[in-house]
Amino acid sequence: MPRGRVNMPPSHYLLRSSHLHPNHLPPADCDLDIDVDIDIDIAEQPQQKKPMPDKSTPRRPQPQQYHSDMAHAKQNNPEDVAAWHDVMLERIKEYPDQDVKQYLARMVPSDTPMPACPPTGSLFDAIPVDGPEKDMYNPLVDALGELATSFPPNSRPQFYNYGHNIMHFPFAPYADEQHPTKPDVVASFPVAKIEEPISRWKDVALVFELKPRDNYDPMVRNTPTGWDTLMQLAKNARNMMLSQGRLYAFVVGIYGTLARIFRFDRAGGICSPKFEYKCQPEILHEFLWRLFHPRPPQCGIAGADPTAKLGTGADKMLVRALARDHDPRWAGMSGTRKVVRRIVMTDRGRDTTYLTYKLVFVNPGLFSRATLVWQAFKLNEEDQHKGKTYIVKETWRQMGRVCELEFYEALRQATGGEPLFGVATYIHGEDLGERDEEERNREAGAKQRSRSRVPRDMKMGHRTIAGVHSAPKKARLNERSHTRIVLETVGTPLAEFESTRELVLALRDAVEGHRQAYEAGLVHRDISEGNVMIAPKGARFRGYIQDFDFSFCWKWFLQKRKEKVDLATWEEYCVQHGHEPRSKKDPVNESKERTGTIFFMAIEILSTEITHEARHDLESFYWLLIFIVLRHTNHGHHEKDGAFGSLFCVKYPNQAIREKTGWMLSPKPPLTVPGNEPLTRLLEKFRLACTHNFPRLDVGVRRMTHGDILAIFDDVLAPGNVWPEDDAALEWKLPENAAYTTEVKESRNKPVTKGSFDPTTGSKSWFPGAPNSEENEASDHVQSGAGYAGADARNLPIAGPSRPTREVEVRNRSAAVDAEVDEPENQEAAFWEGRRPSPPPPMSQPEAGPSEPPARKATRKQSRKAGKSAARRAEAPPETKRPATRRAAPSRPVAETWPASVVEPDNARPGRRYNLRSSGSRNMAGPSTSDGAQSVPVAEGRMTRSRTQLSLQQDAGTRDSSVGKRGRAQEDLDGGVEESLESQSSKRQRTLSQPRGRKTTRKSAKKP
Repeated sequence: MPRGRVNMPPSHYLLRSSHLHPNHLPPADCDLDIDVDIDIDIAEQPQQKKPMPDKSTPRRPQPQQYHSDMAHAKQNNPEDVAAWHDVMLERIKEYPDQDVKQYLARMVPSDTPMPACPPTGSLFDAIPVDGPEKDMYNPLVDALGELATSFPPNSRPQFYNYGHNIMHFPFAPYADEQHPTKPDVVASFPVAKIEEPISRWKDVALVFELKPRDNYDPMVRNTPTGWDTLMQLAKNARNMMLSQGRLYAFVVGIYGTLARIFRFDRAGGICSPKFEYKCQPEILHEFLWRLFHPRPPQCGIAGADPTAKLGTGADKMLVRALARDHDPRWAGMSGTRKVVRRIVMTDRGRDTTYLTYKLVFVNPGLFSRATLVWQAFKLNEEDQHKGKTYIVKETWRQMGRVCELEFYEALRQATGGEPLFGVATYIHGEDLGERDEEERNREAGAKQRSRSRVPRDMKMGHRTIAGVHSAPKKARLNERSHTRIVLETVGTPLAEFESTRELVLALRDAVEGHRQAYEAGLVHRDISEGNVMIAPKGARFRGYIQDFDFSFCWKWFLQKRKEKVDLATWEEYCVQHGHEPRSKKDPVNESKERTGTIFFMAIEILSTEITHEARHDLESFYWLLIFIVLRHTNHGHHEKDGAFGSLFCVKYPNQAIREKTGWMLSPKPPLTVPGNEPLTRLLEKFRLACTHNFPRLDVGVRRMTHGDILAIFDDVLAPGNVWPEDDAALEWKLPENAAYTTEVKESRNKPVTKGSFDPTTGSKSWFPGAPNSEENEASDHVQSGAGYAGADARNLPIAGPSRPTREVEVRNRSAAVDAEVDEPENQEAAFWEGRRPSPPPPMSQPEAGPSEPPARKATRKQSRKAGKSAARRAEAPPETKRPATRRAAPSRPVAETWPASVVEPDNARPGRRYNLRSSGSRNMAGPSTSDGAQSVPVAEGRMTRSRTQLSLQQDAGTRDSSVGKRGRAQEDLDGGVEESLESQSSKRQRTLSQPRGRKTTRKSAKKP
């Protein structure tokens, strides 16, 4: 549940959301932009009785817990990588003392005498540098193994070359949304039965990350490469701490000939000074000895929690027997979710042991609260309570915050010890960090009295130390304390509802629980997925709220201000002063803290500095409902699986404001559930109630109440509403790529269909055209460069070099410019019905001028005779009046056009003609396009030149030296005359009434 501070610039955020359905978008001239100064402080800010500085811990973008698709969840996702970089910035610092041995004495305390470092010979010198990284792995494993030979067998680790292979996130239910890591060299626990190769984080005691060169050292300069290196170290430490319950963890970085040792806890990292491990192998020897011989000695490794241990084989057998009788569903769950741990808690001076057996929730953040929620059996229970389950929650709270235990105690005091409806029942809790602090103070007092070193260090690690190391002035803000609480109410996550009606019932009772807690003095301020649960069968409510870590007690607030302590006074304060920014006279106004999980935070809380009221939590209930529906139902949103990512998985809070506002102000319901009318009605009524929860234009805020929202729920849950019976929660699977369109997703794994020869009938026939007889085949010739590509060359006896007409036509179609001519649709259909295209009418040629070469005169004369003969055989189409054109003899061949009925009927426009030589795209939907067809006669109308210089060169298969020189002509080698290519091309369409020959005023003399 990432939290923190975000400073955002002024933003125009209204109605710019991708969640406005395309059919719901406002008019283009609709001006609904609002300038909003946004300075969001979502900091885990202190809430205590003593005044704190106005400047709080800066918000750092957290690596996302939820991802929009599988591509976003990959390790190289740039957004998540940048978030990790920002989280680590200024939180991993080098130890100020340059003596590495001093670092080891302070960070890895041990009271066990250490043997001498064994000779390693040339093992460390054999580790290659400046080469491939993987060549370093095996030599390092051999050298480390030699160092450990001086260890007793029961404390001797084993080292393995993991080969930079993938090791997944420790808990399988969350592995899809967390990046896998790739350790280089790992060490196992002593005397552990390991199934090689190691594949589980619970078996990894230490990780070595290697780089081949010295300049890869990440602690010299802030660079992206250095941040990537630190991210690898941090993720390895995070995974070891989560899987084994460690309080802190160590990772070793090898950079060429240099090495560093890193200690990570929940507040930051402390790294050793660099040292040359080849010249000083005794430093690594001492580190390994201290790591596996820690203080206190009952811990097998430094950083282990003495109050919690991984379950033994006997513990697992006991859990299996208890779960078989009291939780049958447990046997079918994922193996890594069935994690067994033995946790000892102290309540009123008495130790109580809980045996956890099911993981309910995990926060994967490293520098965070790192919340873990377990379902557990209580051992040593009386027979009548044997098998009863409890919730054990452990978290790392900020030292500057009020502990969650105090909020539960405040509720207990307000109700006289009676449990609240819709609120988890609290049993007891323990702040281990405070206990650590007491031990430290006792140690400091003993030192001061005796002025000598106390032989035993009582510091266990339940309180972090990296925060004060990185920023001493913010130690109270950055340091964290390890806490545990036990709840009697054991529920089920909302994402595991058995029916949508059960989901709605659970949310309804949770809203009622929120109302009762609010009237008792608390505003929850963190309504989110893990904090609202489905109640167990037989409970007096169907859903409830829990996790009061970020709550606010308005009773304490009014008491401190010496005002009347009642609900009416508090609500009056919210109306009169809630919108005011923090005053310099009152810099620690706890009511204006910005807290919560960004996915579910109210728009007004994200947008501006304002007192967090109960109505903001009610809006969070709405976003929580949308969250569950988008991930676990067959909803009807037009983006399908991509809707969740585009609404919730955003980079910055100002994007969340824009997306949520657009969703709220959509003119039509943005989300429906087909076949589920009550849920659809609930979604829309709840949305409309929330649209007045934030200011927009001249519309003020209307403060919705618990009664308003409960009435909406009661309406859809009333008898007479028909709910689906078999609509349990769907398993959420990350889309492969949210950028894919619906068509692309639906076409996946389907066979590719074949095309058709005839676009009109789909039959296996050639496109309409004259029969391709052997006679025509023999006369399929085109004079090279003569410019007759626009006519049917098969019926024109043209001398000169030839090429098959079909190839020429294909090239002409893809290179020509389209032309369209209006033509009455009825006459066109009557003429073409049952006919095949006929040869084109004769095309007149201009008379040769006095200066024209004899060869060209002969060619023109021969072409004219062939054209007259073809005209007698052709059947002309019916005459059509054309008001905009007049008949004229073309100066040279022009492009053929076809009527619309011959072209593809789905795309062609009736009453138009299309050019045979279409563009390469052949888009029939355009105003003047055609799909490849053969030539047809044109009785009247506009005709265009479409032969470009480039296409003529391709037809001729030669390069012409006259490119770009208009008006030049050359004779070919066979005596034929080749016209200038440039003179036959033009970018502008012309009609037959516009002669296309050379201008008489321009000289066409050749260059010598």
